[in-house]
Amino acid sequence: MFSKDLAGFLIGQGYCVQLVHVDDFHKPKKFRYKGHSEAENYYYRSIDFERLVRDLLDPIVQKQELDVELTLLDLNSDQYTLSRRYVVNRNSIVIVEGVFLFKKDLLEYFDFKIFLDISFSESVRRALARDEHIPAGQVEDRYAEKYHAGQKLYFRLHDPKGSADITINNEDYLHPIWRFWNRLEPDSPPQHTKAGFGKMLRSTTGCQSTEVREEVDCRQHRLV
Repeated sequence: MFSKDLAGFLIGQGYCVQLVHVDDFHKPKKFRYKGHSEAENYYYRSIDFERLVRDLLDPIVQKQELDVELTLLDLNSDQYTLSRRYVVNRNSIVIVEGVFLFKKDLLEYFDFKIFLDISFSESVRRALARDEHIPAGQVEDRYAEKYHAGQKLYFRLHDPKGSADITINNEDYLHPIWRFWNRLEPDSPPQHTKAGFGKMLRSTTGCQSTEVREEVDCRQHRLV
């Protein structure tokens, strides 16, 4: 996972890093599948963003430190049995990775935002390779009706690419193409890199994200 590699690289450079996975903040099935629309269920009901803000983002931003153990949802059992400890101090880099993070009401929490972009067709190709035990038609329908439709709803309501400081075209993850936006060199041409994660990070002095248009936010207190 991209965010895990990023965290490992930063730790190797001597930084204190706390990685936060949005997937750990899923709501139970009875809420996630409450509506009739797969797309709306995915976008509106899958992640408990209110808890993410209340228990992590607000305390980190306001107090600039945190040491808390949360009991979160285990997706396999659909029970609150997953334990996660989050430790942040004034010198920490906090990496928040996951879907739908560049909503307008969340942008204020993040100092540096990276959008990792792949096409819908490539996301399906990867899903078919990963979930080869599931019939291909079932995988394709699931992505079209839920994940891709939910992402399209997200794109209509927000502007995640436009909100990012860096966008990385990760269609070919061995040869990513990245472009600076907003605060960094907005007119710079896209750049290809084969040099590996560490060299690219040193070049961008930033951080990045992961699959199906997943975002990684880096805050500089540092929520990245």
